[in-house]
Amino acid sequence: MRVLALARYRFWTTLRSAGPILGLAFGPAFAGAAFETLLSKWFPPDPSMFSAQAAFALIAWLAHCAILIGASLTFGSVKASRTDLTSAMSDLIDSTPIEPRVRFIGEMLGVLGTTLMIHLCCLPGLAITAALSPHPTVMFVCIEAVLIPMIALSSASAAWRRLAPPTRWGSTRAARSGLVFVILVSIIVLSTRNVATFRDAAGGFLSSPSMRKWQLVAASFDNPFLLFVLLGILYIGYMTFFYIAGTRDRAALGEIA
Repeated sequence: MRVLALARYRFWTTLRSAGPILGLAFGPAFAGAAFETLLSKWFPPDPSMFSAQAAFALIAWLAHCAILIGASLTFGSVKASRTDLTSAMSDLIDSTPIEPRVRFIGEMLGVLGTTLMIHLCCLPGLAITAALSPHPTVMFVCIEAVLIPMIALSSASAAWRRLAPPTRWGSTRAARSGLVFVILVSIIVLSTRNVATFRDAAGGFLSSPSMRKWQLVAASFDNPFLLFVLLGILYIGYMTFFYIAGTRDRAALGEIA
């Protein structure tokens, strides 16, 4: 119950300051829905417009996903200094005796709930974009299936940043961990694909996105199962690192009680 109470506290305190982020996240969803609606209303069906329509819908969804992941990371940077609990800027939760494990999970769930709430508010616009685009629904379902775990990972990173001891380079924690994550994902992708086939398939998909061309991109991987396993290991490793780093070295003030 302490985890749920802390998660609710972090959810409401974060949501109160998330207005600008909500507006930013709603931008791609609104733009995609407006573009698709006006295009289908004012212009007759034209196969030459399908490519631009498909590309715009995909860009709107991916831009929204990128904003959400960045937002959850931003929520981890909004923290008060814990060096002086009497300071007016200190987070009230720092004065309560909470176990490090409970504190980390509560912080993570609170940030995750805030980010998902923003996503839920933007979902109607995204649904209109998906319904009116030439892409099949399964493509956007797959994007959602990847987005939710990535938001959970970025929420764990936000909780780690809130609870980790302050250091000289502490403000760059998210950038450094994110850069390493991207490098490791790139290495995994490069080691499990056919370079020439992937280059041609990816170029065709980026120039004119479609489900058939995406299937060609997926077929360019020599061992999809190995790719899935390696990415799963990387994901679990990062989650484990955030948990351990966020609950050690007196990262939660409950240890001093």
